[in-house]
Amino acid sequence: MTNLNNVKSIKVDQVEGYVGQMICATVDSYVRANALLVAIAAMNDSIGYTKTEVTITLACGEVIRTRHDVKSLGSDNNDLDVESHAQRLLDYHASTQEAK
Repeated sequence: MTNLNNVKSIKVDQVEGYVGQMICATVDSYVRANALLVAIAAMNDSIGYTKTEVTITLACGEVIRTRHDVKSLGSDNNDLDVESHAQRLLDYHASTQEAK
């Protein structure tokens, strides 16, 4: 099973929104990646969401890619926790493999 604790880098890439304000940055921790998602949410003034791609590179070289639908701050079910999102993705794939 993949261990998400040993992070080498996390790239947060906002793929829609106002071009002059879009965020694309690489950081070295989940806390910093989550802060970038919060910054994206703070810029979202619509009732929709902002597609944001996250690429987690682990120290072992494994790469995990996720997509977050970031809603405006204060919205229910906002997707602002990179590690939790990645863990849910890994758990889902593990459960589908067990079912085969």
